[in-house]
Amino acid sequence: MTPLHPLTKIRAIGFTDNLGTSAHGDVLSRQRADAVQNVLDQELNDANVTYEVRGYGEQYPIADNSKESGRKNNRRVEVSFPRSES
Repeated sequence: MTPLHPLTKIRAIGFTDNLGTSAHGDVLSRQRADAVQNVLDQELNDANVTYEVRGYGEQYPIADNSKESGRKNNRRVEVSFPRSES
């Protein structure tokens, strides 16, 4: 059965908390997103899928960085499946 909307693009966007330098957070967030992309690529094994991988460091926190519980939430990778342009 062919899917109604074939998967052609996956976004993996990494984030960090505000501990350490901003430059280190940028690198770390990209490494996190790269790791997720690598697992998805291995699991899906689909040459038709392209990836958009970015690291935003400490930008765009979803929780308060003044508490460990908030920093944990900010250390994340968000994965999305945008619709194709067609």
